[in-house]
Amino acid sequence: MPGNAAVKSTAKVALRQFWPQAIAACLLFIAVLFVPYVVASVNTVVMDAISVWINAGVYLVFCVVVGAPTFLGVLRYFRRAVYGNVDSLGSLFYYFTNKKRYKNSVWFAFMLAFRLVLVAAITFLPYLIVKILEFLPIKLFSDSVIMQVGIVRGILFLFGAVFFVVTTARYYISPMLFVSCEDMHWTEAFYLSKHISKYSTGPFLVLLVGFVGWILLSVCGFTLIYTAPYMLTAYVVHCRY
Repeated sequence: MPGNAAVKSTAKVALRQFWPQAIAACLLFIAVLFVPYVVASVNTVVMDAISVWINAGVYLVFCVVVGAPTFLGVLRYFRRAVYGNVDSLGSLFYYFTNKKRYKNSVWFAFMLAFRLVLVAAITFLPYLIVKILEFLPIKLFSDSVIMQVGIVRGILFLFGAVFFVVTTARYYISPMLFVSCEDMHWTEAFYLSKHISKYSTGPFLVLLVGFVGWILLSVCGFTLIYTAPYMLTAYVVHCRY
């Protein structure tokens, strides 16, 4: 596969033909994600004490039933644009235009999220066990051992994070497969992703590391109008290779 530099340079060239539309697409998706925050602010004022749990539930449901189909529509838009077909911004809501498409997109997102959560629960289990033991009312550790336990907990978290990234990387191509092949069942998308990623996970992780600076820059918020289209296009280009 082409290296990190080749993917980034190809992404920049591809973006030249639809920069304004790419920025507008990402801004529209960000605006969609802000909707649950507005609902959360209303819940906080009205219900106060139990608002935290209600807000969490509303946000999770919203991400699955609205956020996921919208993101898949954005990804489909970028894929088609990279291939030379710049659609209207209305195509961002492609998966809302048909009952079957919408159902498939929601189910795909739910099953992908379920797999990620399951992997996280397994890989971070040792860390969580140590964390729980520290908060038990019964004092299990002497003062001299507490610091050592903290170091062990940090090591377990680091190992859990590494195994989580390596394990979940098997599914990184599945969203691209889903938006590229409408007749493909979600199980087939996961299967093909796991098969292809055996040969492409390394270059993908290198690409992610190369974007760490851009990701940190995106924390500023405003820079997302540049970094989000760039990273999405690079992902599409990498998957095309």
